[in-house]
Amino acid sequence: GASGKKEVKEAPPGFIYTPEDVKEGFEAHDLNHDGFLDFGEMRALLMKGRGDMTEKQLRILWGCVDADRDGRVEFDEFVDYIHGKPVKSHNAKWQDTFFAFSGKDDELNLEEFVSLCTACGFIDDQMSEADAALTFDKICKPEKLVGPKGFSKAVARIAKQRGMKKAEVLKAITDCGGPAAAHGPDY
Repeated sequence: GASGKKEVKEAPPGFIYTPEDVKEGFEAHDLNHDGFLDFGEMRALLMKGRGDMTEKQLRILWGCVDADRDGRVEFDEFVDYIHGKPVKSHNAKWQDTFFAFSGKDDELNLEEFVSLCTACGFIDDQMSEADAALTFDKICKPEKLVGPKGFSKAVARIAKQRGMKKAEVLKAITDCGGPAAAHGPDY
């Protein structure tokens, strides 16, 4: 106000954070001051005091906060998450596993693709690592990477190769524990 004193507002009923707390938290983690949180900025926030989180858990939380899946968190998405309003589509669930294996660049290279296929149980007598590499070559971009849209094409190819329904492949991917589960706790 005009007196120079900061007005203290109480948190809305049922919440521990005031709107000012949420805004300050968002701004404190927006390190490049672009008005958004990218995965790296949000990852730092999510990891605070939680060194035991897996990459898949981080990606699941990221997916909950980035409701419109545009790769950045706007202030409104951040507020909705803080106040418990996230909505997750069915399609977004398999993407959590995809992004967990993709690491920080949000795209799979050949090694990450084969690792995901192996962790999901797709590499066996019906589908070899060489078959997975052929599938990757058919769906990858010229720079030898696969994004989420290209990966959905891979799902159809994996289903055909294995004689499975696409929904069964998606369920196996969704149920996969992520890279840490595939490589053990020291990965």
